[in-house]
Amino acid sequence: MRDMKKNVYLAALFASALGAMACYTVALPAFLSDPARGAVAAGRFFSCLGLGGILALFIAKLAARLSGRFAVALYGAIMALGAGIAYASCVGTLNTSTLALAMFFLGTGQFAALGRVQARVVGEARPAKVVPYIFLTATATWISVQFLISAQTPTFFLATVGFSLFLAFLSLVGPGEPRAESGSETAPSDVGSASEAPRRSNFLAIFFGAPAFFLTIFVSSIFASNFFFSEWGKFSRDVFPESNPTALSVVLQIAEIATLATLTWLIAKVGGLKRAIVAALSVSAARYFLLGFAEPTSAFIAMLAHGVMYVGLQSVVPALYVDRCFTDESERKNAQTLLAVAAFAAPSAASGVVAETLERAATNADGAIAWSQVFWPAALVLGIVAVVFAIFGRTVAAETSADKADAA
Repeated sequence: MRDMKKNVYLAALFASALGAMACYTVALPAFLSDPARGAVAAGRFFSCLGLGGILALFIAKLAARLSGRFAVALYGAIMALGAGIAYASCVGTLNTSTLALAMFFLGTGQFAALGRVQARVVGEARPAKVVPYIFLTATATWISVQFLISAQTPTFFLATVGFSLFLAFLSLVGPGEPRAESGSETAPSDVGSASEAPRRSNFLAIFFGAPAFFLTIFVSSIFASNFFFSEWGKFSRDVFPESNPTALSVVLQIAEIATLATLTWLIAKVGGLKRAIVAALSVSAARYFLLGFAEPTSAFIAMLAHGVMYVGLQSVVPALYVDRCFTDESERKNAQTLLAVAAFAAPSAASGVVAETLERAATNADGAIAWSQVFWPAALVLGIVAVVFAIFGRTVAAETSADKADAA
């Protein structure tokens, strides 16, 4: 019963963190692409979001000594501040300069919170197979949000404020992170070593411990969610002119639910986490290849593959992969935090710029966009990364650290 209560709380905490992101990720590009506002490109604002996420890396480092409940509450407040400024920037005459600053603050709070919460979810959920269903609960929240939010007005930023403040509230009133017992984290010693010295926390453990994985997630994430969402507003108007872009995006979240619900079976089917990541990269490459045709049938099929891209490259599978790479609790938590920055924040600083650059190059004198020139380069990069990771990626142990702890 105690574990069930904890998992319910972790699910609510993570759902509120991701719910804040769901409120504006799809709605903002649709709002900006409206011809009445001059069809403003959304990529630059996603890049500002990513730049704020890079700052989140340092904020998380500075806040590492804070109690988890206070750190996440602080991040929630920063998110709410950024979303509030963004709302003010979009009401009436659009102020793009202020909106860019707001997205920077929003990214700082969002990615710092996401890193801390994701590390806690993966570290505390027992048994480890509960983790995908905590992510599933969060994704179900996304779907509910998408049904309720319209991109016609900037009220989606007010919903972001609500989720951010709810995250801060949950963090303050819920159970804090468990304290690690003093001296429990020790460095592995050689056979015959006289003693085991306390291990110093290594914030860059993931980079040195699994470099091929880190670089794979970093490069592929440049062409993952924010690259796609940077173009979603204009793409949906070209391919699905009669559909509401925000309502249509529910298909993306349904794809995530389906992937999460069958994740254990999918991982077993392909033969482990390394192969699951290679498969996610391959599916993502095929997805962008189909989007390049810019016609409804192929685009809809590509949208159904969104769940594999998100779950396989930016959420559950990478989180589980990291959990199986490290036995030291401090290194594992630091690696999860850096993973959130590597998979979401830092690539976002480049993805929007890359998306806009490709879009400008693919736009003719009449303003029509050749979508194959936007999406096929992304498909090529993801295909190459899949081959590289298949060759150099590390095969991790079959059990998670949570499994090993329970067994002990």
